[in-house]
Amino acid sequence: MKIYVEKNNEVTGPYTELEVTSRIESGEYTLNDLAWRDGYAGKVPLSKIIAPPGRFAPPPKLAINPPTDLMQIASKKKVLTWLTVSWLVFGFGPIPSSLYTLDVFVVLIVHVAMVIVSWQLARLLQKNVGLWIGLTVVPLVNVFAVALLMRKATLTLKTNAGSAALAGAR
Repeated sequence: MKIYVEKNNEVTGPYTELEVTSRIESGEYTLNDLAWRDGYAGKVPLSKIIAPPGRFAPPPKLAINPPTDLMQIASKKKVLTWLTVSWLVFGFGPIPSSLYTLDVFVVLIVHVAMVIVSWQLARLLQKNVGLWIGLTVVPLVNVFAVALLMRKATLTLKTNAGSAALAGAR
């Protein structure tokens, strides 16, 4: 694995462990200089990556979900739950016909918010971000299709009503 070292706000590397060890022994780096490599959550002192002479290096610590991420995950889950309930109420609940246009608009806005929060949640969970975004976008496409169908149906009904009114007037 390649190691990158930061000293005096300058990043150098990538190095192998052997190269870093020889640079420590020559005095170019100290065990307190910050470094990172694959598998580490961020910058750590070189002493956490490279074993001082005569010691074993500790295994890399993977920080999959630090506590702050867990709080963000819980928060995003709560928001997504409320958005889902709102989507179901506005999408399937009975509403007066005078509010149909507003209802479609609200469902669309709630769904876009669901896509954004789902993306953030998938990113925090570090699991299949593309798949989750795809799954949340599919219903959005359906909302557009339904809106187009409703628009065409409205235009057809208005056209037929106008034609029927003209035919009745003759």
